[in-house]
Amino acid sequence: MTTTSISICYRYVRNQLPPEEICLLTHKLFNDFYAKVKNKQIDDKCLQFMLFRQKCFTYISNEYFTNETDSETMNSLFDYFDCSLSVLFFKNKFNLLPINEMIDDEFYFALLPFVIDRIEFPSIVNKEITDSLSLRNRAKIKLQRRNFLANLLLCSRDFVNAVMTSLLNQYKTIPTFVEINKWMKKNKSAYLQNVANLTARNEKLFLKNRIKTNKFIVYRGYDISGNENVIIDRKIRLQDANKSFSFTANSTVAKMFATYKSSNRKNIDSTTYDDRITLVSSFVNQELVKSYQIKVNRKHIVAKYEIDEEDIIITPFSTSTTECEVFAIPDNAKLVRYCIVHSS
Repeated sequence: MTTTSISICYRYVRNQLPPEEICLLTHKLFNDFYAKVKNKQIDDKCLQFMLFRQKCFTYISNEYFTNETDSETMNSLFDYFDCSLSVLFFKNKFNLLPINEMIDDEFYFALLPFVIDRIEFPSIVNKEITDSLSLRNRAKIKLQRRNFLANLLLCSRDFVNAVMTSLLNQYKTIPTFVEINKWMKKNKSAYLQNVANLTARNEKLFLKNRIKTNKFIVYRGYDISGNENVIIDRKIRLQDANKSFSFTANSTVAKMFATYKSSNRKNIDSTTYDDRITLVSSFVNQELVKSYQIKVNRKHIVAKYEIDEEDIIITPFSTSTTECEVFAIPDNAKLVRYCIVHSS
């Protein structure tokens, strides 16, 4: 693995605050947070969640990284916290109840794209995702509502950042959480309008992928061992063993993900594939991430699928990487065609 300054920061943060300690702390902080917002409306839950992250970051940096001021270390600490939260969302780490089992079903779908984006490699929690989706009455929530819930949280991130920036520019000092809450309440209608606009835009975007009344085209970029076959069973066109809930509505994005591991990224400030492995390996059994580390004798695939609407969980949702993400049940995606775009 290539050692970068970001990987070095991740390791430094991990040494200062070991995985078990950050997980126990994160779980307790989330428990306290959810007890306060449990009975709030879902839009308020989403807004308060973004403030919760900021409060946690402030608390952890003050308690464990008092003398650290450089932005690279602080950004790595934020990533470290988010990754711990995302793993805890699905996994029973250190005998802690998975967060998805603690929260209500609507908040589950609101948080889902956030934690998927930050867990780095969603396929390592395929079983846990399946289990979480089958809990209680989650399957009964309609796709349109799920998309709206996901967008509530995604828009809350930009809204809270905009409020904080506005207050900072106006008063030339870091705003208090009381001030932020006051401004959020005052401008909440703008936030909800952004959610409505994003939901409508994403629905219109994904309709372009419809091929039949209830069938859509999605794509996926990934890699497999050079010794593996892309299709296991040609009669039912069953995909290979590298399955994941993450798809995309855009074939170009799929190609980017397929070649991400093998690409030589020259921007030293950007997070590399190896950096992502370094981060997630703090919280996941090493055996689970070994296959992600292998870069030789690999076939990099872009595949096209047909998927029934009832097998789509959220789509499309916006993440830090792309605005074309589709989250769907992998076993029910029919592989239409594929191409090998790179070999290593």
